[in-house]
Amino acid sequence: MFWNWVAEALWRGMLLNFLLLSGFSFLLVRLLSLWSRTTWSRDLRFAIVFGLLVTSFITLTSINTLVQHT
Repeated sequence: MFWNWVAEALWRGMLLNFLLLSGFSFLLVRLLSLWSRTTWSRDLRFAIVFGLLVTSFITLTSINTLVQHT
């Protein structure tokens, strides 16, 4: 029961982190690319990859910390 709760909390946190990081990085890249005239699809791909990388790092760090403290 406890591990189900932990897994669900990690999944929800991971999804929220991904959405927030991807959205923020997309807006930031879009703002910076106003001068360089890049395409929306390129900026969106960058935002998704950046969001996945940072979310993976945060999730793995959280799991590692949780395992060390149990």
